[in-house]
Amino acid sequence: MDHTNFGAEMKLIFIVGAGGIPDIAGDIEKYAEQLFPRITARGWDVILAALNRHVSTNEYRNIRLLGLPGLRIFGTEKALYHVCALYHARRLRPDIVHLAGLGAAFFLWAYKLLGCKIVVRCGAVENLSVQSGWFAKAGYRWAEYQLRWADMIIAVTPELARRLRRKGIVANVQIIGNAIDPPAADDGKREISGDYILVVGPITKQENHHLLMIAFRQFQADHPQIKLVIASGRGGLEYRRKINACRDDKIVMLRRISRPRLIQLYRHARLYIDGSADEGGCNALLEAISQNTPLLLSYIPGNRDLRLDPKHHFNPHDVASILAAMKRAHAHPHSFRVDPGAFPDWDEITMRTIKIYEQLIAEKLVESRQSECE
Repeated sequence: MDHTNFGAEMKLIFIVGAGGIPDIAGDIEKYAEQLFPRITARGWDVILAALNRHVSTNEYRNIRLLGLPGLRIFGTEKALYHVCALYHARRLRPDIVHLAGLGAAFFLWAYKLLGCKIVVRCGAVENLSVQSGWFAKAGYRWAEYQLRWADMIIAVTPELARRLRRKGIVANVQIIGNAIDPPAADDGKREISGDYILVVGPITKQENHHLLMIAFRQFQADHPQIKLVIASGRGGLEYRRKINACRDDKIVMLRRISRPRLIQLYRHARLYIDGSADEGGCNALLEAISQNTPLLLSYIPGNRDLRLDPKHHFNPHDVASILAAMKRAHAHPHSFRVDPGAFPDWDEITMRTIKIYEQLIAEKLVESRQSECE
């Protein structure tokens, strides 16, 4: 694709951090797929930097896709990708660089030197998980420190905003969460036969799969027909091996599930469980709510911010608490559904994001006029 005219139009937004769109697994990728087509529909020019292997077309719903190389170095795939994204930002001179995740803020200082306004979506402040190598962990710490220089930070949950406040980052933070999806039609197909409990998320220690599996084995003693289905994306190899060693014919591991297939998994699940011991408030929770899936979730600050009835919660570090939650939700699943109307949709999230863009564009115009007068 010829990119020589990129950046010629006003109000150019350059998106960095999403591996690709559409239908690529991941919280950031889901966010990008839902938000930025709505941004372009409202008159903004958007270029999204994606990994080459996820780019099969030059454009998706008026978003121009820029394929960049990925190379796994020191435990992270996106080191080379971010260097290339910075090069293209220097060439394109976008009005706003929207860094779609904490890792993308590694070069925040350099984008500032280019004169770009910077928005950072912060879905995880302390993304220093056990599967990350030392280089990735150091990169996340450096990116986190730089957040104080961003023009605006979008914190996905109030808990993330509180964490930033504890680190002295206050003035440039807005809380804009994830959103409810439109209802999906039931295609009549079932990915898994029979009753099952669904878990969605990467295979990491923070997601607590090991304790969920221990609790499920005890639950299964009285409910032998129930399966545990874990739809996972990325994850640490060592922890994944530990989880695989615990599998049996009632514990099903699914990888690389497309979003339409995942929606059907939600629709037919007996329960959805979020056992996270760390962040909370992930996209998968709202996907489950969108599909009216009975819901259980860990009692951690990020999940408590959803303000659900206490019956939905359990202690993620206590097998007995997880088991008790499974039993009460299985007995009365309909009462564990959550009203989707209590949460914003993607159109509302879009308008709130555009207000940030408009504010930053106005600031940039004022700064430009002041510079001309000097």
